[in-house]
Amino acid sequence: MASTGKVIAGTGTSVAPGDLAWTDPGNVTVDDISVASCGDLQPPNDSEYLVATNFGLTIPTDATIDGVITYRWLYQDNLAHVILRDLILFKAGSPVGLDQGPNASLILEGGGQAEESRGSASDLWNLSGTLTPAYCNASDFGWGIRVDSIGGVDIEICYCDYMKIEVFYTEEEPPPSTPFFPRYPTMNARW
Repeated sequence: MASTGKVIAGTGTSVAPGDLAWTDPGNVTVDDISVASCGDLQPPNDSEYLVATNFGLTIPTDATIDGVITYRWLYQDNLAHVILRDLILFKAGSPVGLDQGPNASLILEGGGQAEESRGSASDLWNLSGTLTPAYCNASDFGWGIRVDSIGGVDIEICYCDYMKIEVFYTEEEPPPSTPFFPRYPTMNARW
């Protein structure tokens, strides 16, 4: 099984539905201290999708997609109570497949920071037969997150430093080679 390796997004956008747009969503395209942020997260307000696309993948066209892992560096202010509401693949601006976010996990409550991932080398996100090399290589393929708040005493802010993807695939085995025997003209010599 081969892999694209962890590839960072080429484009980050804030996409409806949701109550609050992300500020500076393009900052998820670089692994540095510049972040996308979504503030004023208080019930019932939730964020729009922060969507990462344009990964520039070049999976061979004869490959079979085996699984997808998403990676993000997501954190919140101290004492915030922000939860991951949705985490789902995107195609052509719309969510597709299995939502891997609705377990309402807290995003490192207390201001901690760490890379987190969802999916696996064998997880097709309920898109078996749909995930093809052409589908994954397209510039409009990607993934998105939405966040929500379970309430707190202050205005709550969520930050995202980067969003990456890794696609696992198996290349088709080439057919066995046939030995080459050159054809020589027969000699019909007459003596």
